[in-house]
Amino acid sequence: MRTKIHNLFKLAILSLLLMSAGMAYSQTATLTIPGQDAEVGPVVVPLTCTEISADPVSGIQFYVNWDPLVLTYTGWSDFFTTEGAPTVNEGNIAAGELIIVWSENAPFGNISITAPTTFMNLNFDFAGGMSTVFWGTTTKGVYGWPEKGITTMASFAPPIFFPPFALTYVDGYVQEGGGAIDYMWVGGFPGCEECWDQPDNWLPVGIPGPADNVTFEGTKAGPCTLTGPAIVTNVTITGGTLNIAPSGQLDVTGTFTNNGFFYVLSDGAGFSGSFIDALGVTGGGMYEFQREITNVTPMGSQAGWHLVSSPLLAGQFTSDALYYYYLNYFDATTQLYVPVVGSQPCVPAATMPNNFMEGWSIKYDDQYAANCAGGMEDYVINMGGVFNDALTVAQAGVVTGYNLLGNPFASAIDPTAFSWPVSVPTNSGWMWDGLSGANAWVIFDGTGIGGNVPPTQGFFLQANGPGTLDVTGARIHDTPLAWYKDAADYLKLKATVEGALNADVTYIRFNDAATAGLDKEWDGLKMFNNVEQTPDIYTHTGDNDLSINTQPAVDMVPMSFVCETAGTYTIEAVETGSFGNVVLEDVVTGEQTDLLAGSYTFDYNSVSEVHPFIVHFTPLGMIEHDANSIRIWGANQTVNVVVPETTGTIHVYNMMGQEVVSADAQPGLNTLPVRDVNTYYVVKVVTENNAKTGKVFIK
Repeated sequence: MRTKIHNLFKLAILSLLLMSAGMAYSQTATLTIPGQDAEVGPVVVPLTCTEISADPVSGIQFYVNWDPLVLTYTGWSDFFTTEGAPTVNEGNIAAGELIIVWSENAPFGNISITAPTTFMNLNFDFAGGMSTVFWGTTTKGVYGWPEKGITTMASFAPPIFFPPFALTYVDGYVQEGGGAIDYMWVGGFPGCEECWDQPDNWLPVGIPGPADNVTFEGTKAGPCTLTGPAIVTNVTITGGTLNIAPSGQLDVTGTFTNNGFFYVLSDGAGFSGSFIDALGVTGGGMYEFQREITNVTPMGSQAGWHLVSSPLLAGQFTSDALYYYYLNYFDATTQLYVPVVGSQPCVPAATMPNNFMEGWSIKYDDQYAANCAGGMEDYVINMGGVFNDALTVAQAGVVTGYNLLGNPFASAIDPTAFSWPVSVPTNSGWMWDGLSGANAWVIFDGTGIGGNVPPTQGFFLQANGPGTLDVTGARIHDTPLAWYKDAADYLKLKATVEGALNADVTYIRFNDAATAGLDKEWDGLKMFNNVEQTPDIYTHTGDNDLSINTQPAVDMVPMSFVCETAGTYTIEAVETGSFGNVVLEDVVTGEQTDLLAGSYTFDYNSVSEVHPFIVHFTPLGMIEHDANSIRIWGANQTVNVVVPETTGTIHVYNMMGQEVVSADAQPGLNTLPVRDVNTYYVVKVVTENNAKTGKVFIK
């Protein structure tokens, strides 16, 4: 058998085959050309048999190949037997090739082999660099036997030409000692034929490192698949196939030349391979990013939509799967989606405009396979063209309103490295989670909240005027490479519905560099979900609803909850950072819950009406302390508050959680006029030793 499997349709390298004649079907042998580090000058390359299970050998024929620019053949020596000399054919073949033939002189002769055995040495002048030395097959054989290898005779019976040996071949190399190594992909290691991280899949044997170069030749080995992180200097694909699996990450610090096939893969769980080059990509081979779009909802449900983008050069986009999808681009001038349609109903779209850094919405058409002749399920968008690279200037203009943009690279991009437009009110954007079941907007910002923007991910920005988003220097590998992730020090609150995965989150953090108002650098505006069963949870500053609320340390932050569907909902603190006290107060019921110890579940029946909460950052006992000493009531368009002999502050909020009036609390009666009538107000009183919240109705 061979440890290196060669297939014309797969990546390949230097092949080899030794055939035999005889009757001994149980014989096995391992034939090896050792790898070696050498200095420039004369070198000796042995052709060896390191293991053999049977020994009657009557003849051999070997084909050997190397790089003639690195090694120059000078002769052979030390043949393994004195029963005749080998015929070494250097004529009628190309430079860098030899055919070696030997046959035992006596009829049906018998030469015993005791492993390990060196058949012979080949002598070369070594010019430096690296060359593989390999066994191979050839049609240039001697005496008309192009594929002969070891031949054996087990009896005087007429020979039957089968391979009596189960032969395993190990190719070798000569390389200059120290420095970078030039690795050639051979693949084929049993059980791990495509594994990048299997040393026996490379020549020389080993795993390429940051200083090394790798080459993939076509028609000589199977495909290579990278499933983890790897850094190399130069990559050359000359007809083979290199895959980056959903868990794989490839950094190329030198040149990347593709004249074969290069694929970046994703999976239905939302993970994607990642590729980052340093000097650009060249070559006329196939570049393809395979973005899987899982079908999780039927037609008509907003939950099944995804926002996607292309990592390809502008205008270069091919895919054989677009027929199975509904497609839209977003017109920022009209603030409307525009369908990309073909001949309905069986051709939703034949092509997709590929404007640089533009995102689009896409949803799998689950009726296509059933209704259209020849249709079948296809959940993968094959984005084929040429990848944007290190030389790409990644800038996109924005206009007033919402702008649907996209990650232009085959790797994640880091929002902390964005050059944000001056015209955006906050340095933040939104990705739609159409995969996990949350069916909600996922916010990210320029400080690290929300994590990185994954490859092929579309996202929205909101702007107050024209500007430019620049992500040129923002490429990064994300681990794990899900379509979004979180990493920062903050309080992250999550609201979920009972019996479903629909969810929304909001963030609160304290920073002395922020203000109590809207901060471009620190805050993030709220994008409402507008999906049945998906709640919206958010905080406020002035007239702005926030998903990220950053301000100097305070004792409490008003928070609102709203949903289009009645049901039972739960609010929990899923990340708490360095917060020592987090108490959630339900303003409607007055119930208080320590979110560091557990979650809060409540029934929501007022569909589309705001349910107010207050998040306290003082201990639960302090909130309840001496609460009876504070009285709150409403009358005649006035909020009345009586406090004991102490000072503090009084805050009045409408049912949207917006503060409408505040005042310093004085001992005794405090009156605060309000404008609207026939509505509820939430009143928060904070004194030196305690706090109390009440709800009043103003007629």
